[in-house]
Amino acid sequence: MEYLRQLNILSRLDMILVRQDGGVVAEFAHYTRHKLIQNRRKNAKKKFLDQMCLQSRSMPGYAGSETPAAVDGYNFFGFPVTVSGSRLFLCLGPFYIDGLITDMIEEDLPHYGINDIPGVVTLFRRLPEVSAEGVAGDTGTGKEGCVRDTQGKELEAMELIRLNSPTQIKYNARIEKAMRTAIMNGDEERMERLNKEFYFMEAGHYLADVNSLKRMKHIAMIGNTVGCRAAEDGGAPSVLVRSICADFADKIEALDDIPGLNGLMRELSTVYCKKVRETKLEGYSLHVRQCIKWMYAHLDREPTLKEAAENSRVSYEYMSRLINKECGCNFSELLHRIRCEAATGYLQCGEGIRETAEKCGYKNSSQFCRAFQKIYGMSPGKWRQEHML
Repeated sequence: MEYLRQLNILSRLDMILVRQDGGVVAEFAHYTRHKLIQNRRKNAKKKFLDQMCLQSRSMPGYAGSETPAAVDGYNFFGFPVTVSGSRLFLCLGPFYIDGLITDMIEEDLPHYGINDIPGVVTLFRRLPEVSAEGVAGDTGTGKEGCVRDTQGKELEAMELIRLNSPTQIKYNARIEKAMRTAIMNGDEERMERLNKEFYFMEAGHYLADVNSLKRMKHIAMIGNTVGCRAAEDGGAPSVLVRSICADFADKIEALDDIPGLNGLMRELSTVYCKKVRETKLEGYSLHVRQCIKWMYAHLDREPTLKEAAENSRVSYEYMSRLINKECGCNFSELLHRIRCEAATGYLQCGEGIRETAEKCGYKNSSQFCRAFQKIYGMSPGKWRQEHML
């Protein structure tokens, strides 16, 4: 199972081992905090599993799908494997395929080129033979960081990266773009989500590389520079962010372990984002700043003025007067402003209109488009076309 766990981390593909009757033996899955998207992925995966199990029962010797199967906008791959002498089926997905989509619908899903698929699937077909105890949870590792197959050959965790490095590089670039945009907008909530979802720099990616620490320091230095410039572009004072940048550069140089560098990367991205948010909130009273921060943190539902006032420990009427005086609009209009500002971060990264509307708390894309048009004087699609990074 450790072999699958490593490939699950490296590929970001959900993996599920099932029997011919559809019973689940083991599952390795990634989750998004957005419930609607998560349910959509689960339903698509269930459809694919049902189709695969039905075909395996009706076709003796069924060898799985020769090409990825498209289900509800996602792609999946399935084929038989042998575990402890039992014939099981391994399902991979969801993922996207380059050339078959116009933009990334969900930025946290991997995408592969048609030519990448055969090389990647080769690794999964080499599923090591494990004992019955192994299925129950034994890692089966020969030594820390390495997984051995039945011939005793070490499986290097970097092998998947080498076979499919263009995909990993493109994923890394998209996440960097999303982080840069979040910093420019001072979007602390989105940065927190990105820091939880970002996986490219996990230690497992460097198990086979003797220069892993040196390479990780280079990545951290680049990330520090990108974050500094994004904070400047977001309006944070240059002297402040450049002094922060210099401080983080010293910390990066002093660290000598990959987990520490990972933690520092997450810390610096959060700090830069916070400084931009603080700059944007300058000039507001304490209660209005608290209200705006609370609204940003609750965009995925319907925050109300009453709740905002209670969170700031003031009366409904007083909060309403403060917002009108300092923001020049009422609570509902301020909520639309904040939601649409958050939406620009997704749009700049090429996110779809419907998905952006969902992530920013709108019930439907029509409501989102009307609000966006009123605030920015153009449709979300046109804004994205003009501002996409």
